[in-house]
Amino acid sequence: MNKKTLGLLTALCLSAAVGCGETTKCTVGLGYDASFDAAKGQLDLTTAFASFKGKKIVDVRFDVVQVKVTANEAKDGLTLTNKNIDESYSVTSKLELGLGYNMKGASAIGKEVDEQIEAFADWCVGKTVKKVIAGTPGAGHGEAVNEELATSVTITVDAFEAALQNAFDTRTEDKFEISATATAGIAMQSGLAYNYGNPTKEISVAVAGVMANNGKTEAVKMDEIVVPVAIAADGALSLDTGSKYVQNGVVTSKKDLHELYAMKETSKNIGKIEGGAEWDEQAAAIEAAATGKTAEEIKALVAGEGELTGATMTITNYTAAIAKATNYAGKTLISAR
Repeated sequence: MNKKTLGLLTALCLSAAVGCGETTKCTVGLGYDASFDAAKGQLDLTTAFASFKGKKIVDVRFDVVQVKVTANEAKDGLTLTNKNIDESYSVTSKLELGLGYNMKGASAIGKEVDEQIEAFADWCVGKTVKKVIAGTPGAGHGEAVNEELATSVTITVDAFEAALQNAFDTRTEDKFEISATATAGIAMQSGLAYNYGNPTKEISVAVAGVMANNGKTEAVKMDEIVVPVAIAADGALSLDTGSKYVQNGVVTSKKDLHELYAMKETSKNIGKIEGGAEWDEQAAAIEAAATGKTAEEIKALVAGEGELTGATMTITNYTAAIAKATNYAGKTLISAR
């Protein structure tokens, strides 16, 4: 049974169980788990987007992106070393790579990484986050993480569970009317942070999650994770723990920084938002503008015009991520086979 069918049946069963008819009032959450290996110059960012009915997961999608960097020749900035970069200059994720990740031949169960990620997501549906974590005692790394998943998941799921826990902990207070046939989608736009033509020492990943039905979004969440990198005279890399993006030693997203991002005054000075607006407030305006739209309509949104008067920041990566998430929602596997 594929993800779309399973997700539909699960949503219908949950809907029937609570007697809510064709829609369910759900909260949604977008979570992440970031790990930077300085020796390898590699960011591993695991993301999760889920809808919840109470504490139970109605639908969830996971993805992982690995962004690889080295110091440039002048040692004053980073150079992206990934070869898996798409036409929009974004590093392709594990779901997007599909067979290109080349795990299937080396896997004891003959499953590619995207198949295993999707199988784990399917298994999570209908459970609480607590039960998901308690139900996966296996070691991963080629061993089954759960007896029920013995033929479908042998990859380590710790980072998925950390991202899922974060999604649950930061889920919306507002409840969305989600159709019984709606499905979750997640996507990322990743690479080096733009620094107005100057060398950059930051890796940037815009991430978006949606609940979509018939090609239109019913709930939208977005965020951006920036990983600041310090470069030594010999080119050695390390996480820049003095950056605002690292709080108590942990990489913290722009949305989670809230007022610590310190964008409000700059936004106010631009003059398009009375009193200014912080990054997370502007993100909320983008989420609202993207709700109820198709992928093409989302890509056509322009900051400062029409429905996006609540945003002054550049939004191209955000709308691209939201549009991709909308297109990916409901697909069993998003990469071509």
